[in-house]
This record gives sequence, C-alpha cells and structure tokens, in this order.
Amino acid sequence: MHQQEFSTLRLDVTGLGESRKDLESVTVPTWIEDTYQALDFFHTQGMEQIGIVGFSLGATYAILNYSRNSEIKSKVIGLALWAPAFNPRVDMLSRYKQNGDYEKSRINTLIKSGKPVSTKVLDSLDFDVLTELEKVDCPILICHSGQDSFIPIKSSIILEKKIQHLDQLFVSSNTGHSFRSLKNPQDNLPRVILYNKTLDFFQNYFK
Repeated sequence: MHQQEFSTLRLDVTGLGESRKDLESVTVPTWIEDTYQALDFFHTQGMEQIGIVGFSLGATYAILNYSRNSEIKSKVIGLALWAPAFNPRVDMLSRYKQNGDYEKSRINTLIKSGKPVSTKVLDSLDFDVLTELEKVDCPILICHSGQDSFIPIKSSIILEKKIQHLDQLFVSSNTGHSFRSLKNPQDNLPRVILYNKTLDFFQNYFK
C-alpha cells in the first residue's frame, strides 16, 4: 500500500461531472482553458513539482497545456495519460458520426452527465494533438486497456516508439475504457493497479 503525501486537485470541466453549468455553449477550447486555469491555480499555491494525470479527452487537455506557460512547464515532472485521445478527430468525432450520436446532438437527444450535448461540442473535436505531443519533453506514462472499445489502444501502440520521452506503456487486461473489469465491474483491483502504477511513475521523478 502506498502512503505518499501529495497535494491534489481534481477538476470537473465546465458542464461535466459535478459542474452545475450546462453544455449548450461549451466547446473543447472551453475545457482546455478550464484545465489551464486549474494548472495555473495549482502553480500559484507554491507547488515546486507538479504531476499531471489526464483521462481520455483530459489527457488531450494536459498535452495541449503542457507548453503554454514556461513557469508551469518547468515544474511539471511527468504526464500520466490514461486511455488518451491523441486524435479526437479520429478517436471520437468520426465514431460519433458513424454511430448516430452526431445526429442525436442535432436534436438535443445526445445526453452526457444528464445534460444534452450540442453539435457545437462535437464539431470542436475536429483536431489532433500529435504536433503538441512532440513538444512534450518530460517523462510520459501511458495507461490503456487492451479491450478499450471507446478509444482503442491502437493509437497508443502506434505512438509507443515515436514518443521520445515515453517512460512506459502500461496495458491493462480485461478492462474497458474506464479501467473497470469487464467480467465484474464491482472489482476494484484493476483500478488499484492503475493507481499504484501511476504513483510509482511519479515517485520515480519527484525529488
């Protein structure tokens, strides 16, 4: 059992999680800015070392904000990217168009976190982060499920040999996108393994 002392900040971007705001006027740039503001707040609290964990599209926000502020960048000791969406255009937008979710968004019947998702949100997924990923010069941990049907592991495997500062690609077995067991969703062991793997990664670089 890990007993490390970390100051942590968990972010619910606008309109998702416990955020009370709606999704009508939200776009991906809104969420990228939310993430930056959270990093800036953490930085202003006097943190000398910062480790960033991003899940799914959150991993995208982490990459896009890494080089945005030189003072924050100098304090980031590592990025842990869980089931990362390296190419939202391919990983997400194209799937939404194929499975009918895009059409649902046109008539306000696509619901996320109990709120309708607008076409404006989905259209803003039309980008990738590969160019920005090349600028990341701190250690990177990628964690991905081999059975992830939401964002397939293929993109992580392809990039495994191309990411200059990749520390490790950890492949979780028999779990879905959210790292829950496919056989028994109540089994927390896969997530415990994920958390410990992430803690080990940061512990290697925190001084």
